[in-house]
Amino acid sequence: MGSRRFDRARIWGTLSLVALTGCAGIGHAPGPAANAAYLATIAERQVSGNTGTVVGRLYLAQPAIPTPLTGWTVTLLPLSPTQESALNQARSPYLDGGREPLSPERFDAARSFLNRLQAAAGGDQHGPSLVRSATTNHVDAGFTFQDVPDGRWILLAELPGKVSTLLWASPITVMATKTTVVILNDSAIWLEGLKPPAE
Repeated sequence: MGSRRFDRARIWGTLSLVALTGCAGIGHAPGPAANAAYLATIAERQVSGNTGTVVGRLYLAQPAIPTPLTGWTVTLLPLSPTQESALNQARSPYLDGGREPLSPERFDAARSFLNRLQAAAGGDQHGPSLVRSATTNHVDAGFTFQDVPDGRWILLAELPGKVSTLLWASPITVMATKTTVVILNDSAIWLEGLKPPAE
């Protein structure tokens, strides 16, 4: 995260597998009609075979020797323009604070944003779920998503530590018949948040 190095010990102190989460905005849900229309477009592209592939790796590059996060969950969700604007706004307190860890309260608000995004893409009586999950392999922490509809998407991952939690939320563009390559590492972290003090 910038020039600041990770304290690897604090991250690995309580390292445990967590499922990823997703969402649709902090505070009020942004543009529900526009978001629904975007999801419908994505679903249509899926049916028509207008799809591409996403490949990537998940690892910590600092300090010194990269550490692949093998056996970890990565989640892929559609991301409408309205949702992407809300995503950038949700990150602003972290960037404005020089990428210092957010307070537990602000971190919970950001996580709730991601939860709502995943819920919005989770499907209902009007259509199937557009949420996808993959597990990083045990060689280089690589992951692959195939037959992904053309459009804008977001990759999510979460890494809990003893003192803080790291969140990845990386927007990507998928193009039909093409392969999109993504690296989720220290420089791609969406934000970091402190854990509440132990009672």
